[in-house]
Amino acid sequence: GLGSVRGLDLDEAMVESASTNTAGLHRAQIMRADATMVPLSSGSVDLIVSDLPFGYKMGGSVEDNAGLYTKIFAEMERLLSRDTGRAVLLTNHDNHPNMASCLERAAWLKLVTRRHVLLGRQKCFIYLVAGAGASGANEVLKPGVFEWEERRGKERWSKRR
Repeated sequence: GLGSVRGLDLDEAMVESASTNTAGLHRAQIMRADATMVPLSSGSVDLIVSDLPFGYKMGGSVEDNAGLYTKIFAEMERLLSRDTGRAVLLTNHDNHPNMASCLERAAWLKLVTRRHVLLGRQKCFIYLVAGAGASGANEVLKPGVFEWEERRGKERWSKRR
């Protein structure tokens, strides 16, 4: 069955907005927390979905993101279950070198696939990363195609829900 859903953000206004948006979901908990120090047990998370900082707002930069992404990746590897852990990560094209560097240094998370998307005029990438034990993590996929976008993947993906 479905476990709990937790959302976090450093910005109190975003936490309040997300809390309002998830008010009807009994298993959702929204908290103010730093993505580099999440107050959850190691190995307790099956899925992380994150819109990573692009480096344009709040005084940040793509250069600042190099260190930030490294810390976030380390925290993801701590939080995710090695058997089932996956992450879906969104960032902009400018941060691709930061993501590539994190993936090269990752202890056990590996890139499954990466997909180019446009958000308005912003060139972005969605990355699907997983540990070797996660279902579908070791399959050979076409570059830029997610498993659920192919026929056999759609069938398996439907069974997982």
